[in-house]
Amino acid sequence: MLLLLLVCLLLPQTIAQAAIPSAPIVNAKSVVVMDAHSGQILYSKRPEDPLTTQSLLPMLTAMTVTKTHSLQEFLLVDESAGQGRTKIKGPQGGAGLKSGERLKISQILSALLLAQSPDALRALSSLYPSETAFLEALQGTINSLNLSQTKITELFPEKNSPDRTTASDMAKVMQAFTQWPDLLTLANQSSYTFVPNNMVPEPRVIQNTNLQVVPRSEAAYQKARAGFFSENLFEDPGNNLFIALASAKDSEFIVALGHSSNGKEAFSNSKALFDWAFNNYRSEKLIRKGEILSELPLPSKEVLTLESGEDFYFLDNAKEGEKTNFSLSFKPKEWTGKSITRHQNMGSADILVRDKVVGSVPLLASKDLTLPQENTASTEPTRPSLPLVLLFFFGVLILLVLLIRTYNLYRRSLRKGRTLKRQRQRLDLSKKTPEDDDWPKFPRG
Repeated sequence: MLLLLLVCLLLPQTIAQAAIPSAPIVNAKSVVVMDAHSGQILYSKRPEDPLTTQSLLPMLTAMTVTKTHSLQEFLLVDESAGQGRTKIKGPQGGAGLKSGERLKISQILSALLLAQSPDALRALSSLYPSETAFLEALQGTINSLNLSQTKITELFPEKNSPDRTTASDMAKVMQAFTQWPDLLTLANQSSYTFVPNNMVPEPRVIQNTNLQVVPRSEAAYQKARAGFFSENLFEDPGNNLFIALASAKDSEFIVALGHSSNGKEAFSNSKALFDWAFNNYRSEKLIRKGEILSELPLPSKEVLTLESGEDFYFLDNAKEGEKTNFSLSFKPKEWTGKSITRHQNMGSADILVRDKVVGSVPLLASKDLTLPQENTASTEPTRPSLPLVLLFFFGVLILLVLLIRTYNLYRRSLRKGRTLKRQRQRLDLSKKTPEDDDWPKFPRG
């Protein structure tokens, strides 16, 4: 009986685990497969193995630069831009930037994101007072993403550089990169051509080293959106890195690979892992950013609508074809003040699927609103002004006078009424005769 009970308890869990097959075996020594929306790790193998940082630098640089500079801003290329061109071997090559060229930041980023061009990296670093300041800015981005296993101390690391990252951190960076749609568009180009100018009269074509986004390449993958491949820096196979993003409908997945033998293997390994993820998992957008989720009644009898501050995706088994049913549990936030500003945080809403909390979204005010003075809360006691006190006193005094006068008039009217009644009664008695009386009459003797 005990054995039967254990089997019954374990059977649902066994079935749930068996519903999704194991990830395919790949040659890469370090692997992470992540759901890009939630950050959930779907599969990993040695995710904390140390790796070089070359595949991370384009994304980190692009996000760091665009925090403070517009893609349409122009940059004057200085003489130092070509110093790093010979530092990297493999498909990564210089964009051929020339001192004195005036280019848009989007153009230079295209060279960096497509081919990890070292002269493009050097040119972008000139936006900062010094290389040290640029590295500090990169470190700030690393800290904001909580990349505990990533360290970058130089732009062009040598063979024995202490700079390191992991497949796990690579996946986190790609997840953050998905929040920059303009940068994703640049990274998704199969190639980029610099328009000839007075400094460089011939066209320069930069090919994307991520062959998954190149339509006619052997590694082309229709669902690919972005990727960064770094091959054989310093002739060390351990430096073959690939971080990629692929999407279909609402589903979006990330694959990070370390220690691949070559680029062809990295592309085929990532495709196999992407196919496994798409075949077995699906993301469904349950809540759209800006969607009205609730209403907040206010003391002023107005109603403030609350909207979701972000998209929310639910990751489920791909075999679950039906639309996911969910409910919301609202958690309003206490607030005080005289006004509400649009997109002010007013609380959160937990999302429940199958009676289990699967996440939450912030609730934001949908409009600006100024509250009436009497409905606002104050943290300091207020003292009534003297005119208001006097006005209140005289108002009460007048009210008392009116009440007393009304009461006296009422008593006077009552007394007058009683007097008139008595007078009428006396008058009626004086007019009566014995014949008019209703007394009984007795016969005489």
